[in-house]
Amino acid sequence: MAYKGTWGTYYHIPKCGGISIKYYLKSHFRDPGDYTGGGKQHRLPEAADDLTKAFTFVRHPADWLLSFYAYYEFMGWNWPELPEEIADMFRFAEGLFWPMFVKTVTENKPGIVGDVFDLYCLPGVTVYHLEDIHEIFGEDIGLKNVMEIKPVMTAEHRAMICEAEKDTLVTYGYK
Repeated sequence: MAYKGTWGTYYHIPKCGGISIKYYLKSHFRDPGDYTGGGKQHRLPEAADDLTKAFTFVRHPADWLLSFYAYYEFMGWNWPELPEEIADMFRFAEGLFWPMFVKTVTENKPGIVGDVFDLYCLPGVTVYHLEDIHEIFGEDIGLKNVMEIKPVMTAEHRAMICEAEKDTLVTYGYK
């Protein structure tokens, strides 16, 4: 869902620190903001939205895919609040163990994480790296890790994801 205040509109991309960011905004500004979008937690920006002071956070594609997998697997491959556009992208890999998930996703849908980010990062939406959040807000906001137990990301998995997401890494300023 979009979280809107006098400070702007924050669009919450799934698995990009949204709970922590919303808590920070709510607790550190005179205007704590309000949710918009009819209760859809990860509402996509729309062309009709005023994107003047809109912003979002992305995270490294390999870290995003690991977090997404862990959360989705925990939910039994049922994530009701996830926008259908995103859920549809991953249906072909539902239920696979992490190593097979990485192999299947990277071979069959290279750039899929970038496709997710692109749904939220419309022209006019300022994009920040989640990894730089302490620099953006001027303090460590203590990112909440919803899923404490995640599969092991091997160097091979990371390399496969980075190769499949090389355009995403460039588009979103990762090295």
